[in-house]
Amino acid sequence: MKTNKIIDIFFLFFIFTVFTGCDKEEDMFAKFPPEILYKRLEMGTGGESWQVSPDVKEITLESGITEWTVRARVSAPNGLNSIELLKVNSNNEKVLATYAEFTNNPNVYELNFVVSGVVSETVIRIKALDTIGNQTAKDFKIKVQ
Repeated sequence: MKTNKIIDIFFLFFIFTVFTGCDKEEDMFAKFPPEILYKRLEMGTGGESWQVSPDVKEITLESGITEWTVRARVSAPNGLNSIELLKVNSNNEKVLATYAEFTNNPNVYELNFVVSGVVSETVIRIKALDTIGNQTAKDFKIKVQ
């Protein structure tokens, strides 16, 4: 008899929890901001290939080289709204390019942008904004010898 009361209490507690705990629906993807991963050139058995890596943050250009193609994979589980590519100099940001059309794949964009006229250390910043307002920014440094 006592066991039945305990089971009844747990059952009532379970029903109460189910009906009161499910009133707020949460989008699990809302917690994930856009991700920016720069690419590096890797040599493999099949030849050269560009691979994304969270470790890529800078490149040092050989003497006499004054341009570099910034390559990155920008993704957002909520869909991309816009991407800005900026050149950063002493706290000033100059917009180099803005991307806002993501018709083929609204969640992933493969960015390739040629930065020319690099004669001193240059910082490139990518800012990504998703469709619900989450924003991410990540810098890439181009050094010269």
